[in-house]
Amino acid sequence: MSLLEALTNQQHIPKFSLTATTPSLPSESQQALIHHLQETGSLGELSSLLRDSLARSGWTDRVKALSLELLRNGTCATFPELMTEVMRRATLPKTSSSQQQQQQNGMNGAGSIVVAKEWTGGPDGLPDVRVPNNVVEVGVEFLEDKIKDACYRVDDDGEPVS
Repeated sequence: MSLLEALTNQQHIPKFSLTATTPSLPSESQQALIHHLQETGSLGELSSLLRDSLARSGWTDRVKALSLELLRNGTCATFPELMTEVMRRATLPKTSSSQQQQQQNGMNGAGSIVVAKEWTGGPDGLPDVRVPNNVVEVGVEFLEDKIKDACYRVDDDGEPVS
């Protein structure tokens, strides 16, 4: 069990969903998919893949920097307060300005190529700890590949999607 799992299982730290919508699968289907992923050893692979992708994107460094700043400036005084605030910030919706910035495809405002990692400051100047879309896409692609033998996707009319 990871530190994050151990911490979120405690009663005084609320659990958060990092997805914008609630799951649409029936609980039996969710359980069957999780069981399939456990049997194939894919959950460990997914964990490693996401951990590495988050680290490469600079997300883990931003979480550390945000945590230190929240403790330093007195916004948070205890670990549960810190976890709650970091998770709240991780689940904030994207703003239109951050979406416009991503649409510039690696170009800064002057049209020059940006060599450093993408800008990661939030609107208040503190590090942005929302999970990057490219990391989510990596996880989704991995899961789609691992569950393709256990299930298939259908559209709203119940027709299989290729």
